[in-house]
Amino acid sequence: SDEVAGCGGFCEDAWERQIWPSIENVVSTTLRAVAPNVENRENSFQLYGFDVMVGEDEQKQPKVWLIEVNSAPACAYSSPVSCAQTKQLMEDIAKLVVDREEDPEASIGYWQELAVPSAAELQRQPPQQQQQQQQ
Repeated sequence: SDEVAGCGGFCEDAWERQIWPSIENVVSTTLRAVAPNVENRENSFQLYGFDVMVGEDEQKQPKVWLIEVNSAPACAYSSPVSCAQTKQLMEDIAKLVVDREEDPEASIGYWQELAVPSAAELQRQPPQQQQQQQQ
């Protein structure tokens, strides 16, 4: 639409300033909330899929809602978009799991590290500090 096309950088700015940071907050808050209940298995990892919806709040500002978290997200090539995303996901998982093991400075592709304490770290903290981190 003309509004989007003529947004003068607002759309990209809204993504960088509001939407993406909100998504990161939803993911890290969710992971912190469940960390004490997640079993840590040596030499393994778990891929979670976070489904979010982006809309507007009462002030017409972008707002992010968590729809669900999938413990076994679909990685099928069901469309041209999902095909490209899944191929990139698999390549970046290899970078993160294999390359980073050998070289801590290796590229991890599109992955971004979030500062989320482990379940063990949360359990060692006093309850008041846990609550502050979850806010």
